[in-house]
Amino acid sequence: MIIVDIKGQITEKKRIIEYCENALAYFLTDLSKQIEINLTVSKELDGQSFGYCSGDETSVEIELAKVSDGYKLSLNEMMLNLAHELIHAKQFIKGDLASSGKIWRHADYSNVPYSIRPWEKQAYMFEDIIYNLFWKNGKINNKKKQQIIN
Repeated sequence: MIIVDIKGQITEKKRIIEYCENALAYFLTDLSKQIEINLTVSKELDGQSFGYCSGDETSVEIELAKVSDGYKLSLNEMMLNLAHELIHAKQFIKGDLASSGKIWRHADYSNVPYSIRPWEKQAYMFEDIIYNLFWKNGKINNKKKQQIIN
């Protein structure tokens, strides 16, 4: 079971909760345990980042910015950024990534440049897919999901 809690002001909270649930269910086939996703929407984040994610196998904290470097993000841009962070959430839940940001499948990548760290490459690779499947086009059925996975 996935439980999503949103803090902060943003439109379409119910739709965003469904987006998070559907995106994570897409990657997590075994949902026998309870997973908590705490999403905080803030005006701006440190370093003008679009978002942050940290967590473990049962609880994930996601922070999402409304403004970055003076630019006001549209809801769709924010949902694309959220897709990226949801990929990281999946990585934490599966135990592939540790909150230190240095552990990926039990290897230390602290000396590897940010843009080529495997967890970032994976998040960038899947963010458009998640956004298009679950935000832009809404919930997909199981038949369509199997076609995409295969």
